[in-house]
Order: sequence, then structure tokens, then C-alpha cells
Amino acid sequence: MEMLGCLGLSLSLVAARRHQYSEKQIIVNARLFNLFDNQLFSCIKSDKVGQLISLEGFIVKVSSIKPLVIRAAFQCSKCLSMQWVDFEDGVFSPPDICSTAKCRNKYLELQRSQVITVSYQRLKLQEITDSETDEVSARLPRTFEIEVQDDLVNCCRVGDIVTVVGIVKTIKTDVTRVSRGIVKDAGLHQLFVVAHSLTTNKKRARSNSNSESTVNSLEQLQMIRTIAIHPMCLSVLIASFCPSIYGHELVKLGLLLGLFGGSDSNQDRSFTVRLRSDIHVLIVGDPGLGKSQLLRFCHSVSSRSILVCGNTSTTAGLTVTLSKETGSNSTSVEAGALVLADKGSCCLDELDKMTSDFSALLEAMEQQTISIAKSGVVTSFHSRTTVLAAANPTGGHYNRRKTINENLKMPNSLLSRFDVIFILVDKPDESHDRRLSEHILLTHVNKTVDFNNKPSNLSKVGVYNNDENSAGTLNQRLIHQCMSIDRNNYLSVELMRNYIEYARKYVYPRMTKSAAKVLQKFFLTMRSQDMLGRNLPVTTRHLESLIRLSQARAKLELREEVTDRDAEEVIELLQESLIDAFTNDVGEIELGRRGGMSLSKQVKALVKTMQRESEIKGSSLFSKDDITSHIKRLKIDRDADSLIEVLRTECYLLKKGPKNYQLQSSSIL
Repeated sequence: MEMLGCLGLSLSLVAARRHQYSEKQIIVNARLFNLFDNQLFSCIKSDKVGQLISLEGFIVKVSSIKPLVIRAAFQCSKCLSMQWVDFEDGVFSPPDICSTAKCRNKYLELQRSQVITVSYQRLKLQEITDSETDEVSARLPRTFEIEVQDDLVNCCRVGDIVTVVGIVKTIKTDVTRVSRGIVKDAGLHQLFVVAHSLTTNKKRARSNSNSESTVNSLEQLQMIRTIAIHPMCLSVLIASFCPSIYGHELVKLGLLLGLFGGSDSNQDRSFTVRLRSDIHVLIVGDPGLGKSQLLRFCHSVSSRSILVCGNTSTTAGLTVTLSKETGSNSTSVEAGALVLADKGSCCLDELDKMTSDFSALLEAMEQQTISIAKSGVVTSFHSRTTVLAAANPTGGHYNRRKTINENLKMPNSLLSRFDVIFILVDKPDESHDRRLSEHILLTHVNKTVDFNNKPSNLSKVGVYNNDENSAGTLNQRLIHQCMSIDRNNYLSVELMRNYIEYARKYVYPRMTKSAAKVLQKFFLTMRSQDMLGRNLPVTTRHLESLIRLSQARAKLELREEVTDRDAEEVIELLQESLIDAFTNDVGEIELGRRGGMSLSKQVKALVKTMQRESEIKGSSLFSKDDITSHIKRLKIDRDADSLIEVLRTECYLLKKGPKNYQLQSSSIL
């Protein structure tokens, strides 16, 4: 360190000579970068004290910037002599006695005008764990306190991944012990790192102890190109996506679109306002359909991902929290899951069991920022993350007689922020159940088969003839194409991760005029149905979702333009994603079941309106035309005859002649 100090001093002198007429003082600090490999947090123990190490992790806490006194002058009150004292490691230790031999006075006064200070800040660094190799469920992630000074302060934010090179030191803690009624010092010390250099890895996404996910070899680029130009690129990606879960091709396609994301508006300078490019996906279904396994696979193939469960998460754990620093009244900021997953994905399992308020997710999902105004601190943080969530319907099983909102008990403001919502219903099907059981048994019999680490050989995959099944639905086409791919040709997790990261980093598809017309036509159709009261309220947010999904579909094949086929497949995906929700108990599709009020709420609303009307006119008798006018006024999308029959069955109405009915719940006879 002394050598680096001398090198920095020499560079400062050279810079001062070159800029001798500059009014600003030039100070050059020599720093060490890429000194050696990063060490594991578990290897840093007491034997590392005083050694130079390198660490990499998340910044989860940032304190406020304070001045630290490193040198000060003290004046003797008797002989008026000045004495300079250096404070090692920032520990304030004033002199006990005057340094003059004849004086030896014990009272020295600090001269506040002659104090040398540097900027000081404390950070908390958390290790990056890999859920596939590290036993994260058995312990908490390890953290280290990092001290930065001078020009290193305020060079990183909460949620950044940084590499720190520094010296390990110890500090005495305030822990005490009681022995025979006497409080004594426990003598415990805490390890911390004094940073010598700090690098923000903006291009770095995911870290393991053995490998990195960045594409850094010609062989990897060749494999990515082979996947992109393959005629069955989409089918290969879907078949390789969580192969342990049978079926759910549409859900896997939606999750893949969420991982790839749309085109960032920052790449186009014509956009003055940044538009959201991340795609949010929600999976709602009966238990036992593999929703959690799909999210865990998304967590493993994403270059930067955080996996949390809703029943153990709080609002502060998902967003940002403020905490008081020990020994002072200043506040520090601690990041939550959505901030730590910035420019990545956040997988939320059991979303319906969240104990916190759903309003905490609204700003993070749409504006992609998290604002905080507490304890005099007003600031905002980036949360440019893709939210992939899974939830169970109320009661354990999806009730087709209820609307989507009633099955989930979530506000419309939250549901409207999801670009794609998949409804999975577990219904008995003999042929599907037979194939599912064969897949599960085959997985358990062939225990040596490892889907995640098998090398891929795409050259042996046959070309699928799209003309044979082009007339089928998107789900049917995907099923036939995925079944034609052999298990030995599935992509590995590492290769899929590299492919997704390459597409997100270098590919930004542009919307063509023909594809835009296809999306516009479908959007106008949805708007016209909304005017008739048949669908959920359709806004421009749905059009933006269609654009993002179309861009992600083109990005799957590393294409620079969005074609008509991409737009048509995205429209088919949205139409087929909720097909189970629109199917009644008989098996017929009712588009009117998408939203609005369920049958029970419609009956209650109609009865309440008729009660008010009976009180106004002083009679409980209604004609069929009166009831029909009330149904139209409430915008109930049901036939008047069928709804009147339901009211008669529920004993709300009593027939009093041809086309005349009496309201039984009315107080007026």
C-alpha cells in the first residue's frame, strides 16, 4: 500500500506539472484491479486479517456519506504548542499529554479549523449464491461490511453487482457478558474490508464459483448462431425449457417471451420517454400442475434472477426499506428483491398468499421504479425487472362460475400490469393422463438422464413440416413440433442462459408496418367488444403488451424485424391462454365470461336495483320489459329470460300472470 501511495503521489505531481495553470488541485489515486480471482465469502476468516483480497457480490445496503477525520491538530492550553495526530483506521484517539518535554500538560484542545477529513461511507456486500450448487435453504446469505473513502464513495447504488479489492481488518464490537453480576467486555471483534478499489460490473449478470454466463468464446457464438438459424428454433427452446414438466407448451412459450423481453426504447433516440420493455407473466392454476418448477427453471436460466415466495415476503423485502445506523441518527437504505433483480427477472411464487399489500408492486411493475419518502428521505430506485409470478385460485381449484378477479381476489390494477395471464385447470383426460404418467415414470426409471447438462446436437434434429399442421391452433402446432424433438437434443441450462443473455444484449427487433396493422386490427376488435360490455376494460396498455410480446417473439430467433407471423402467433397466444377460463361446465366457450361480474353478483345487483325501484314507485310488481331495461342499464351480458329464470329459482321473483313478476324481497307488497 505504501508503494501504491508513492505511485499515486508521483502521478499527482506529473499531472500538476502538465496542468500547472489549472485552478483545481489534481489528485491521482493508484488503484488495484483484477488482481486475482474472487474469493468465497466462506473462506474469509481470522487468518485473512491484514491480507489483500477480492470479493464480488450485491450491494444490499448503503449508508449516508460522512466526513472522517484522519488527521487533526491539538493545542496545549499551557505552552500553546501545536501537536498533529494521525488517526489510524478512523479511530479518534486524542493525545493524553503535551509532547513538549518541559510542559507535560494533560489538557489539549482540538483545533477544528485545522482538521483534515475525507469522505466516508459504509456498504453491505452480500454474496451471490447459486441455488443449483449452494445450500441456500440451510443458512442465510453471507454479508460483509465494506468501508470506502475518498473518491470511492457514492460510486455504486443499492442492487449493483460490484467487485471489491481491499484489506481485511477487525473492529471491536459492543457485545458484553455478565460474570458474577459484573458486566465485562466480551472481547469479540468483527471482520470488515477497507476497500482499495471498487468496480461496478454493469455488464456482469450472474456469477458462480466455477463459471460465468457471459458469451466469451467463438464456440459459444457458433452454437448460438446454430440455434437461431435452425428451422425449429422455437420448438427446440420450448422442448428444452424445463423438460421434467410434461406439456404446458403455451405456458413455456409465455415464460420464454418474458425472459427474452421486448426492445428497449433507450436504444432508439426518437423516444423521449422510456417505455417498459420487460414482460410480466402470471400463471394461475390448480395445485400440482408444476407452476413452481417452471418458475425455478426460469430462475436457473435467467442471467440475473431473484426467487422469492409470497407467503414469506413483506413489502420492505420486495421493495426498499430504511434503517437507522448503529451509533448515529443517520439512515441507510436496504434493497429488496425487486431492486436486486434490476435488469433481470424476479420470480414470485405463491403470489396469492402475500401478506403485504399488492399496491407495493404497482409502481415497480409499470413505471419500473420504487419511490420512497420516509424519515426525511425522498428518492427512487430502479426496478427494471421482469416479474414472473404464480398463484393458486381461491379455494384451491379454479371455479369457472366465477370471473378471473373473483378466483384470484386481486385488484384489477395489478392484473392489468401482467402482459400474459395463463389459466391452468386440471381436468381429467384419459389420453393426456396416460402420456403424463408415462413421462413421469420414464423420468424416474431413467435416473441417469440429466436434462440440464446434456450436450445438444441440433444437426441431428429433423426439419418439421409446418404445412402438415398449419391449420391447427398454436398449442396443437407446438405439441406436434416438440414431440418430434429427441430428448438427447435438448439444450443445456448453460447454453440456454447464454442464448437468452445474448439476445437481450444485442438484439432489438423493430416493428414493421404490416405487423403493426395486424396488432392494430386485433386491438380495435378488443376495444369494440369492450364497448359491448363483453370483456375486461381494454386500454392502450394492452396494445403495448402486444408490441412487447411481438418483439420478444422475433428476439427468440435473433431477428431484427417483427413479421406478420410473429404478431399472429402472439395474438393466438393471448386468445388461447385464457381458454380454460372461458369454458363452462358443459365444455362450451363463452367469451362473456372474461370479466365483469359473476352470476351471483349480477343477481344481487339486479335485485338491489329492483328494490330501490319498488320503494320509489310504491309497488313490487315488475313487467318483463321493466326487468329487461334494468338488465341493460346494469350492462349485464346475459339473456333476460335466463336471468329471470335464475331469479325465480332463487325465490327472488314470483310470477303474477303473463310477463308480470313480483319481487319477494321487497318491503312493499
